[in-house]
Formats: sequence, C-alpha cells, structure tokens
Amino acid sequence: MLKVKNDLWIELVGEEFVIGLTPQMQDDAGEISFAFLASVGAIEEDETLAELEASKMVMEIPCPLSGRIVAVNEAANERPHILNSSLRSENWLAKLVDVNPADFEALPDFE
Repeated sequence: MLKVKNDLWIELVGEEFVIGLTPQMQDDAGEISFAFLASVGAIEEDETLAELEASKMVMEIPCPLSGRIVAVNEAANERPHILNSSLRSENWLAKLVDVNPADFEALPDFE
C-alpha cells in the first residue's frame, strides 16, 4: 500500500515505513546535487527529514509521520543524483518504525 504526503510517497514494507520522493517532487526540485538526511533515531512529524539542494530549489523536507528512523539512504548522501531516479528502490530517503498505523492509514493513497 502506497500513501502520499507533502509530495513524498510512503510505503509499508513489512514493519517498516519507507519514505521517498514522488515524481512531482523530483520534477519541482530539478536535478538534485546535494542531500543531507536525518540521523537514525526518533523523529516527529514535520521535523526535518532531509535537506536537498537541486537545480530549481533548495528545500527542507518535513517528515510525514512520527516514528523512529532505522535506516537512511546512505547512497544518496554520497550520490545525491540517485534521488532523481524513477525507481523507489533508489529514490527513498528513510525507513521508519514505531509509526502509529492509524496515522499512516489516514494519509491519501498515492496514485
């Protein structure tokens, strides 16, 4: 099941909530040249999940859900251009656990 918030897609994979950039966000930002991702640990909804620099803008991306970050896309820190990929396996930002399932279910479906 894929949900969306703030131009981020959120997918429940097993017990992890994977968060990444939607095609709309990628298009709005342009070619991403720098990425700084939040650290592993607790994060609240709307706290900064990532800071990105791209050809069209510099942006701070708020986390769409509260939970605990268990992994970040380390490859994106080293090769930020992979966040422009159309593959969710490459353009993800973080994986969260300890998310309230009701908060996830309340989000709109990603189409």
